[in-house]
Amino acid sequence: MKRVLVVSESNFPKGTKFRLSFIDATDPFRLSSIFEMETHSLVVSLAYKDGLIYCSMSKGFSIYDVSDLNSVKEISHIDLFGGIDMELSSGGDYAYLTSWKRGITIVDIHDPYNPSLIGRASCNYQVLPDDDSP
Repeated sequence: MKRVLVVSESNFPKGTKFRLSFIDATDPFRLSSIFEMETHSLVVSLAYKDGLIYCSMSKGFSIYDVSDLNSVKEISHIDLFGGIDMELSSGGDYAYLTSWKRGITIVDIHDPYNPSLIGRASCNYQVLPDDDSP
């Protein structure tokens, strides 16, 4: 069985791209790159289920088909402020994105090719106009 690490890379130094890197960690003493891809923004949390990776980003939510690790494909994206943490419902129909600044965002993922925002609840934190962190 192949063991794979998925690593999110930020845009530091400024001007570089946000990326996901897929790394073969079957032998932890010989890590090797499988695939790299650019993302819309910084991936802050991800979850895997049934050949798909669900990514909560600082400015979005994307779902990737990882059934072929040599050719990972984004199958859907929603522009929204994501969450720092993410959980998938046990039935697999909802993603719960949470952030101490933005509260909770609920995304219907029963059709991963067409996810939709279905609910939000704010928290008591005041977001400043120049604060774009999750």
